[in-house]
Amino acid sequence: LAAEPADRVLFVGDSIANDVAGPAQMGMRTCWLAADHKPSRPSGHPADLVITELSELPPLLAQSA
Repeated sequence: LAAEPADRVLFVGDSIANDVAGPAQMGMRTCWLAADHKPSRPSGHPADLVITELSELPPLLAQSA
């Protein structure tokens, strides 16, 4: 992780405050795991990607490769 520039890192997590806002401020791409089916784009802290299950992530990563 440390060898990669921040803009090449995708941070995945379920907390808008800790897993989206913080990493985004550092220049990382973010993916919000909205497991409890919250609104797709929370106001104030938009994530680059939104998923409801981790199984959705591999196809999304393959598309962006």
